[in-house]
Amino acid sequence: MQWTGQPVLELELVDLSPKVRISPVQSLWLPQREIYYQDDLSIGSEVQFTNTTSTVTVRMSNVRLNEVFTTVTLFGQLHDDNKVHFDYVAYLRPFIRSINVQVAESPQITTQYSSEVIYRMYKENTLSRATYNQWRSNCICVLSPQQLGITNFSEGLAIVSAINIELTLEMSPIAKRLFRNWEVSNFTGEVGTVDNNHVMQPTTRADAAGNPKYTMRTIFNYNNRSLLMNARREMVVKKNARKFNGNSGLRLVKASGGLKSYSV
Repeated sequence: MQWTGQPVLELELVDLSPKVRISPVQSLWLPQREIYYQDDLSIGSEVQFTNTTSTVTVRMSNVRLNEVFTTVTLFGQLHDDNKVHFDYVAYLRPFIRSINVQVAESPQITTQYSSEVIYRMYKENTLSRATYNQWRSNCICVLSPQQLGITNFSEGLAIVSAINIELTLEMSPIAKRLFRNWEVSNFTGEVGTVDNNHVMQPTTRADAAGNPKYTMRTIFNYNNRSLLMNARREMVVKKNARKFNGNSGLRLVKASGGLKSYSV
């Protein structure tokens, strides 16, 4: 790369009307997430099915929350061990047959939802146009606190709590077709070979492509965040939590007053 001539810097000056007033502090929407992996919250870091009718239960226990989330997203994806060949399907996920949610408050309330209800909640929170059969093949669960219907557990409430989530998983429709139709000879990587002693070597990696392993993810979304910037380029993250009248669960704090509104 070479210069074709002397570089020139062009500046544009914008002269605003005196009626236009720019606030010394600008507020930008800044949604935040808390991401948990399966091995962070449960025993084991992978899910694998033995056949097309088997189910696997994954329990993610004691997720501590300092504030009630906006939505929680649960989904599975291929394990890293099954992303080593070129023909893997990126959106291959396990199907969430049912979900059991328990909020560790007094009294403890446990709510169980079927796949049909989970699909309805997914449509309400994402406004997706996916049909039920399409959602089954690319299963993502999105829940909001309002849908759980638990007292003192609503969006943006400043209260310390814990949540336990239990998922019942099974193969998705496309994973079942892959399991039934997969042939070891179709695998483009390592397959079974015959060595000098005429002993057949195992086809573990070739078999794994037809029945891959999965790992689960849990994402807590917080949309009540904003980024405040002033003329000195100082930035502060603002959290618009709602007041909770009672014991918030924080040490040395009897009542949580939330955050006061910011005024310029």
